[in-house]
Amino acid sequence: MTVYFSTSASQIKQKEQYVYQAVVLCNHGVSTGKLLAANLKEHFNIEIVAILSSYELAFIDKLDVDLVFTTISIDYPRKPVLLLNPI
Repeated sequence: MTVYFSTSASQIKQKEQYVYQAVVLCNHGVSTGKLLAANLKEHFNIEIVAILSSYELAFIDKLDVDLVFTTISIDYPRKPVLLLNPI
């Protein structure tokens, strides 16, 4: 019985340590995107794979990411998108 509880506890701990892969899409410039990425990493268990400008939207398809954070309204049905304030 101890083995089952240990295995279960280990699996729960591994799920809690999952790091989400994300991309930041910003229309206001790379420096604003970097600031947003730093704030996201500070508050969440997340790895920012890339910081892109609005004209680089097609690059998201080439990246292995779980979600997209953006400061502009975009229609991107392939990944979950969260619209945020740049600051």
